[in-house]
Amino acid sequence: MVIDEIAVKVRDAALSGQKIAMFHYQILVNAEKLKDLDPVAFCNNLEDYLIPVIKSMLEGHDYRKVFNAVANKLDVRYNTVSAQCTRALGLTTEGFVSMVKERKIIDLLKEKYPNQVALIKRELVKP
Repeated sequence: MVIDEIAVKVRDAALSGQKIAMFHYQILVNAEKLKDLDPVAFCNNLEDYLIPVIKSMLEGHDYRKVFNAVANKLDVRYNTVSAQCTRALGLTTEGFVSMVKERKIIDLLKEKYPNQVALIKRELVKP
């Protein structure tokens, strides 16, 4: 699949510090193949970043360690994970941490991602 090919090329480019440039180039080169792709599915903030981070934090892990673990798993920088969990939701780090502790983050996610409520409930709401 084209996404897998892009991912390989971007990972290779990361070795020379050209990760973002290669990503942009690959999107341009493959624009025709990607035109019908759902951008939410392609850059899935909820499944790639938010749910794993929130689940780990709800299990009692410190957000700094969780951000690092997710960054390592996704081969991105700590700041990328932080931004996906804060700025993307219009929150500060303190606000994000507080909302997770109080479980208010779940309502915010349902509001921000109304088409993903079933996933949010399945992954983050205790039965």
